[in-house]
Amino acid sequence: VERIARSVREMSELVTALLLLAREEEGDVSESGCAVGEVLQQVVEGHQHLLRHKSVEIKLDIQTQTTLPVECTLLRVVLANLIRNAFSYTERGRVCISLEESGVIVEDTGIGISPQQLRRVFDRYYTGQPGGEGIGLSLVKRICGRYGWNIHIDSHEDRGTLIRLSFLPSPAGS
Repeated sequence: VERIARSVREMSELVTALLLLAREEEGDVSESGCAVGEVLQQVVEGHQHLLRHKSVEIKLDIQTQTTLPVECTLLRVVLANLIRNAFSYTERGRVCISLEESGVIVEDTGIGISPQQLRRVFDRYYTGQPGGEGIGLSLVKRICGRYGWNIHIDSHEDRGTLIRLSFLPSPAGS
């Protein structure tokens, strides 16, 4: 029953996110402030079931109380995809999640991503693993583009992945 309820919540958030993104004009969407730390904590707690039978330590470090002018549903979709991937592909070791003034860092000791896969992770419908739909990270990239956020993935096979989500736009020419 818990799994069904969790799946219903995730599907509902995904549908809401897709509807919000379908409204391309900014004036169509109400973007009140969203407390990033609260959403991050909820997402981590909501995905701990993925680590139930694994030897993985979670470190959550909320260094600042950042509020962003963003739909909380869209922020939750971004953070949930990043954290779900870290939890899913880490069998042992640790997942460290930090909220800093400029953004969120998710670092894991998981299986990593091959250079060939890394080039395509944001492509729609691309999945590097069986069972994936290939929409998660492409949706993340689209939401980041909407808000001017930057996302960078550094990964090494068998050593893990570091994802840096920056809420600050990059300087021109970077």
